[in-house]
Amino acid sequence: NPACMPVNQGFFEIINHFGKKVGFLLKSQQERIGLSNEFFQMCKDKIGRSKRYLTKDYNEGKYDAIWRLVVPDQMYYLNKI
Repeated sequence: NPACMPVNQGFFEIINHFGKKVGFLLKSQQERIGLSNEFFQMCKDKIGRSKRYLTKDYNEGKYDAIWRLVVPDQMYYLNKI
């Protein structure tokens, strides 16, 4: 189970900097890849208060209130399936 595997320091640095993006992108695959609710809580704990954009080059789309992230429409709907 990947959620129980030891995690290196580099992984925590990624979560610290990209927690909301990582959480958003992996949430729809949670069961398939075996990530725990604790993993997603760790991502949510790093969200902060500000709204961010999934990509620098795209400043329109749907707002995901859980992750405080503006996501291109196509990616938003694909992630909600």
